[in-house]
Amino acid sequence: MLWSGEHRKPVILALVLAVLAVMAAIGYGSYTSSQDAKAGIQLGAAMRAYNSPLRAPGAAVQPGDTSFATSGERSAAALAKFLKTANDFPRTRNGKFARYMAGVTAMEKGDNTQSEQLLQETAGDGKDVSALSKFALASLYRTTGKSDQAAAMYREVIQADTLVAPPVTARLELASLYEEKQPGEAIKVYEEIIKQEQEARKATAGQTVVKPGAEAARSPIEQVAVKKIEELKAKAAGK
Repeated sequence: MLWSGEHRKPVILALVLAVLAVMAAIGYGSYTSSQDAKAGIQLGAAMRAYNSPLRAPGAAVQPGDTSFATSGERSAAALAKFLKTANDFPRTRNGKFARYMAGVTAMEKGDNTQSEQLLQETAGDGKDVSALSKFALASLYRTTGKSDQAAAMYREVIQADTLVAPPVTARLELASLYEEKQPGEAIKVYEEIIKQEQEARKATAGQTVVKPGAEAARSPIEQVAVKKIEELKAKAAGK
């Protein structure tokens, strides 16, 4: 499976949305510190720019319009706002998240050098931001052909075991990374996924481990992993 920007962005965006949901749930932007509160306000403005719609070609700009003509223009505007927040409030949680988002936006903008620098800076900033940064770095390394570094980052995300960058998501991406050149390793990772899904099902529902022929009891993720293993083994056998 070849990695592409079209695949990369939805996965990273899904994690961004996940962390925003967690932030809202725990009152991430509602700290008593005035610095954190100010950082939260600026981060909100940056996120609005990041999520702004694109205008239809040739459409006139209306007063108060926050849309952009191109995705590049939108990324440039959002990047500037994220960086300002990060630089104005470097010690706050919102400021650190803003730097992470700047790294993601730089990657979408096509500036891999700046993206790597920013994401490396946030890879040690707290459990959640660190995991998100490492996942994004894995995506960046994958794009630039640094498969070993990408795999190492995915492994660190799995080890971190956070809600915002779930281990199963990192395992699926790691397995996908291995599929083309290291199918044996891909099979091992898919087997890890099946094992984790079975253990989770037993812990939460008291069900027994899935036996051959009991496909209906498998989770959707398990079903994907089983199918992938079958496809990889068939390919290896020349079928």
